[in-house]
Parts: sequence; C-alpha cells; structure tokens
Amino acid sequence: MTVTGAARPQVPRGALAGLVPAHLTAAYGPAADAGRAAATGARMKDVAPFLGIPAPARRALSRPAGHRASTPGPTPGRYGPP
Repeated sequence: MTVTGAARPQVPRGALAGLVPAHLTAAYGPAADAGRAAATGARMKDVAPFLGIPAPARRALSRPAGHRASTPGPTPGRYGPP
C-alpha cells in the first residue's frame, strides 16, 4: 500500500524491464555530482536521495534508454549492441 492508500503497481518482468534501469544506473553514476546532490537534498528536506545531475543533463543521459524502451527490436549501431 502507498501513502494515498492505492495499491502498488505491478513491476514489469522481462529483458526490457531490466535493460532500462541497467542503462540508467551506468549512465547516471559517472555524471553524479556530490556537491549538487547535498545542496539539492538539503533544499528538498532529504525527501529522497539525489544524484546532483541537472535536469537537462539527466534528460540527455536518459534518451538512449527511452529510445530502446520504445523500439520493438534491436537497433544495431544506434547506441551499441542491445
């Protein structure tokens, strides 16, 4: 159950469900900025963990994952091997 009382959504299963989080973890790690993360966490009252990645950079890092998620099959050469 969540704070609002709604049921938690079902977690997707399958290869694609693991591909996107794996890509984001690999892409966000090197881009994290501890100084910005601490400042953002303090401003947001530490409601959640922050990486300190500005939104435009985060969107750019996320695009390849979103592209893969919306593509029905592998796209060799576009972002590397699937």
